[in-house]
Amino acid sequence: MAPIGQNVASKFCTRSFRSAKRFRIAFNQWSASPKRRENHGLLDFQKRLDAISRFAVKGVPPYDVRTPIDLYIGSLRDKILQRLAFPVIGLIVFGGAALGPATPASASSVPGQSTISPASLQPSAATHETRAELQGVTEFPNAHEVTQRIETDSSAPPTRSSFMATWSSISGAKGYFLDVSTSNSFSSYVNGYHDLDVGSVNGRAVTGLNPGTTYYYRIRPYTAAGSGGYSNVTTAATEAPTGLIIHPTFDSSIIDDPNSAAIQAMINRAIAIYESLFSDPITIEILFRYSDTAPNGDDLPPGVIAQSFSAVYTLPSNHFVNALRADATTNNDSKAIASLPATALSMNIAPSSANGRAVGLNTPPAMFPDGHFGPGGPFDGIVTLNSALPFSFTRPLLSGSFDAQRSVEHEIDEVIGLGSHVRPAACASRYEAESADNTITGGAGIQSCPNCSGGFDVGYVGNNSGTLQFNNVTVNTTHSYVVTIWYLNGDAAVRYALLSVNGGPGIPVSFPSTGSFQTVGSVQTTVTLNAGSNNTLEFYNPITGNWAPDFDWIGVNCASAPPQNLRPQDLFSWSSPGVRNLTSDGSRYFSIDSGRTNIVGFNQAPPGDLGDWLSEQCPQRHPYVQNAFACAGQVSDISATSLRSD
Repeated sequence: MAPIGQNVASKFCTRSFRSAKRFRIAFNQWSASPKRRENHGLLDFQKRLDAISRFAVKGVPPYDVRTPIDLYIGSLRDKILQRLAFPVIGLIVFGGAALGPATPASASSVPGQSTISPASLQPSAATHETRAELQGVTEFPNAHEVTQRIETDSSAPPTRSSFMATWSSISGAKGYFLDVSTSNSFSSYVNGYHDLDVGSVNGRAVTGLNPGTTYYYRIRPYTAAGSGGYSNVTTAATEAPTGLIIHPTFDSSIIDDPNSAAIQAMINRAIAIYESLFSDPITIEILFRYSDTAPNGDDLPPGVIAQSFSAVYTLPSNHFVNALRADATTNNDSKAIASLPATALSMNIAPSSANGRAVGLNTPPAMFPDGHFGPGGPFDGIVTLNSALPFSFTRPLLSGSFDAQRSVEHEIDEVIGLGSHVRPAACASRYEAESADNTITGGAGIQSCPNCSGGFDVGYVGNNSGTLQFNNVTVNTTHSYVVTIWYLNGDAAVRYALLSVNGGPGIPVSFPSTGSFQTVGSVQTTVTLNAGSNNTLEFYNPITGNWAPDFDWIGVNCASAPPQNLRPQDLFSWSSPGVRNLTSDGSRYFSIDSGRTNIVGFNQAPPGDLGDWLSEQCPQRHPYVQNAFACAGQVSDISATSLRSD
C-alpha cells in the first residue's frame, strides 16, 4: 500500500505483458451473460483489457492510484455517537438500564428475578484474550528482563465496596500493619482488617465493604525489632448505594508484587468508572491476577496482554430475549428491541452470569480461582494481566508500555457480558499470502497488516507488474472446489484481479470495498483443482494503473458452523441495512436499528477476538477499550458510549 500518486517505479520490476489476448478471451467468455454486462465496473475492466491486447508495451513504469486510506472512523460517525449517547455495554449487557437510582442487591439475587429452575441453567466458561498488535509483539522486552519501576501513585476514588488506604513511607520501616473500622475509636474492626500485615507498601485496597458507609483506618510500622506506634486516623467513605457494585478480589500474584499498591489502585480506578455509569442493582465478583500464566497454570499464548475467564449460562433464546424485552427502559432500548428477529437466530443464547442477573435471570457466580466452573464458584470472572509484558499502572505511561487500566477495563467488559459466538471459518486447508512457499513477483511484496491472520499481507498486486501465486495447494481428488479469498480493499470502488489456476486462463474475480486497507473481507469462487499437492493459484491484474486488492489468505472448502449458542452481542451484528452477519466472512458491525447505523465495526481478523472492535494499525486514532488489538503507549477508558477514548 503506497501513498496516492507516489511513483513506486523503483519498487517494481517491469515485466512484459503475458498473453493479453488469452486474458481478453477468458473475460469475454466469463462476461457473456447480459446480467454480468450490467456491471459497469466489470465492463470498464474488459475495455481496458481490450486496450492492453492492442497496445501492450514493455517497461511502462507503474504508479499507485489508490485512494488514500482514512483510518479515522469519521466525523459523521462521531456525531452519531454523540447524538445516540447511550452506553453500548449497557445496551448489550444490562438491557439498557437507566443510569438512575436503583436498589442494591446481592450477587445472586435480584428482585423480580426469573423463576426458571436453577437446575436447568448449568454454567460453563468463556475465554477472552486481548492481544498486542501482531508485528509488534517481538519488539517488547520481557518484563522480567528489565528493571521493574516501582510506581508510587496509589490514589484512586472510592467505589461502592472499596477504598484505597494510603500513607507516607516511614524511614526504617520493613512493613506496616493496617487496621480498618467503622468506629473512630476502633472498638471493632472490619473482618480481616485488624493488624493486617500489608508488607512494605504505601497503600492497600480495602474491599468487601458496605456502600454508603464511613470507615476509619490507621497503620503501624514494624521493623525486625518490633512494631511502632499507630499513625493518625484517616477517614474514608464508600460511594452511595445507587447501582452497580463490582467487588474485586486480589490474587496473591498482585498482593505479593512490589507494585501491589499501584496495581490495586489502578483496578479501583477502573471499577469506579463502571460504577459511575451503570445503575443496575447487582454485585459482580471478579478475581484479578498479575501473572504470565492462566488461572489453571497454562502459559499465556504469545501476544496476549490480558485474558479473562467468565462464567456463562446457556438458555433458550426466547427466554433471554423475553428477559431483554422486559428490561427495556429507554428510547434506544426500544429501538434495539425492534431490531430483534421475529424468529430465533439460534437455539440458545449464552449470557455471562453477570449479564443474566442484570436482566433478571437466576445466573449466580460460578467460577473458581483455578478457572474451573460449577455451582458454588464465588466469581463471575477472572481477569489476568500478563506480567511478562511491560505495563504502566499509572498515567502517563512509560515509553513502550501498555496501559494496564485499559486492559483491565476491556476484560471487565468481557466478564460483564460482551463477547461473540463468531469463530473463524473452518477450512479443509488454508494458505497465507505471505508464506515462503508462495511466488511473489514484480512489484508485489509482503507488508505489515495488524488485522490480518498472520500479521502480514501481500500488496501491490496488479498494475501490470505484481503477481502473487499460491503454491502447493493440496486436495485429495480432482474436483471442483470453493476457494475463499480473504483480502483488503480500502478504495470506494471494486478492485479486480485475474485468477489463473495451474497456469490456465485468467478468471476475473471482483473484490468489493472492505472500507479500509485494515479491514479484511472475503469473496468466494469455484475452481477445478487436481489431486495432489502441486496446484497453483496465481492472482494478477495486467492493466497499468489498475490494482488488485491486498491479499491475506485463501482457504479451500471453508465453512462457518451454524450458530448454536449466540452471545447477546450477536443479536446486533449486521453487514448492511437489513442483513445480519453471524460469520467471520465479510464485514460485521454493531447496530441497534437493523443495520441502518454502523456504530462500530467488529474485528474479523484472527487471532484477535471476533467479538471485539475492529482495530486500526498502531498508533490508533481511536484506541477504544474494546479494540481487538492494543497499542503500547496509548490510553483509553470506557465512557457513556463505551466507545470514546481519551
